[in-house]
Amino acid sequence: MLCYRGLGSNEVAAREEKLYLRFKGDEASRAITGPYKLAHPEDNNEAQPIHEHVSVALEFAESRTRYSEGKSPKAKVRSQNVRAAP
Repeated sequence: MLCYRGLGSNEVAAREEKLYLRFKGDEASRAITGPYKLAHPEDNNEAQPIHEHVSVALEFAESRTRYSEGKSPKAKVRSQNVRAAP
């Protein structure tokens, strides 16, 4: 935005300024939600634009591979696929 203004492209600078104001981070909301997110790391993780979900146990993932290959998964492994919510 500032570069376009410096080059004299005021129309492009105005467009970039609108985009910047629309997508910039809201500093006030960070100040309000900061203490809560420090106390609740799971919620803080969900608030991140890019984050990882760890929800499938390795044994379950392996049993799914065996099942997709035409082999029946063991009943013992199937019962482990339900996890309690944190």
